[in-house]
Amino acid sequence: MKSVLLLVRTHPWFTAFSVGYAVLLSAYGYGEFPVRTLTYAVIVVLDFVVVAAVNRRVNLPGWVLWGLSIWGLLHMVGGLVAWEPSENGIVYGIWLVPGVLRYDQLTHLFGFGMGTAACWYPLHVRTREWDAPGAKALMASLMGMGLGALNEVVEFASIYAVPEQQVGGLENTGWDLIFNLMGAVLMGLALWRFGASAEPGAISSGAEPGRPRRPRSSSSA
Repeated sequence: MKSVLLLVRTHPWFTAFSVGYAVLLSAYGYGEFPVRTLTYAVIVVLDFVVVAAVNRRVNLPGWVLWGLSIWGLLHMVGGLVAWEPSENGIVYGIWLVPGVLRYDQLTHLFGFGMGTAACWYPLHVRTREWDAPGAKALMASLMGMGLGALNEVVEFASIYAVPEQQVGGLENTGWDLIFNLMGAVLMGLALWRFGASAEPGAISSGAEPGRPRRPRSSSSA
C-alpha cells in the first residue's frame, strides 16, 4: 500500500491517466464483454501494484512508467472495444498493414519492449559495480521474453476460464511470441547503447524520500 501511495503522490499525472482510462474503458466494455472486462480490470490493478512496488525500490524513469501505462491502454482498447470489420470483432483483430502487421502484434512488440525496460532498471541497480552493459541488456531482454511467455500461459489458461476472451489459436500464440521477442530484443539493444547513461532517479523524481542509495564504484559504467 505504501508503494501505491508513493507512486500516486510522486506521479499524479501518470496515476490520473492510468486510472482514468481504466475506469472509462471498464465502464465502456462491461455492457458488451462483462466477464472479459472484469478480467482486464483485475489485471490492470495488479500490474499497477507491481509497478508501484518496483518503482519504490528503484525509482523508474518517467518514460518507463508512461510506456507501461500506454501499453495498458493499448491492451484494454484492443480487447474491450468492438470493431466489427476486424477478424475477431474487436480492435485487436485490426490489420494495420494488411497481411503484415496487426494491432495485436504491435501491442505485443511495444508492450514487452517496455516490460524489458522495466526489468533492466532493477537489474542495473543491483549490478551497478558490474561494468558489462551488454550482458545486462541481454539479461533484461531474456527477462522481457520470460514475461512474454508468462503472458501466453495466462492467455492459454484464460480460454478455459473465460471462453469469450478470443485470444486466438496456435498461430496467434506463435506470432505473439515472435513480436514479444522482437520488442524485448529491440529494447535490449537500445538499453545496451543508451542505458548506461540513464541512471534510475536521473529522469524521475519518484524515489522514496530518505531512502539511501548504494554508492557506485569509480569503475562502474
